Amino acid sequence: MHMVTLVIAGLAVGTTVLLGQLIGQKNQKECGKVVGTTIFSFVCAKVGRTLAKSE
Repeated sequence: MHMVTLVIAGLAVGTTVLLGQLIGQKNQKECGKVVGTTIFSFVCAKVGRTLAKSE
């Protein structure tokens, strides 16, 4: 469980850094892609975690 928490925290920090760079470059199109990819990744991780936990 601790490892899962660390992976999620790492993804969140990486997303924040990437968004900060893209906002600084005024590249809003890429910001949307990053946000979408991050949401998709978190949803997939949660679905996988839920399926693994139910077995």
